[in-house]
Amino acid sequence: MPEHDPIERREVPDEPPPFLGAWRRIYVSVLVYLAAIIALFYLFELLARP
Repeated sequence: MPEHDPIERREVPDEPPPFLGAWRRIYVSVLVYLAAIIALFYLFELLARP
């Protein structure tokens, strides 16, 4: 049986996102956006009540 060479593993650094410069900033901005949308829908629901 032939011996197999161990697989070389190279670490590839994470690339920065195309905007905002860091993944954490993107996650935070998405959460803020979702919270704003929820708050707006809640406000619209309150204003639509008779």
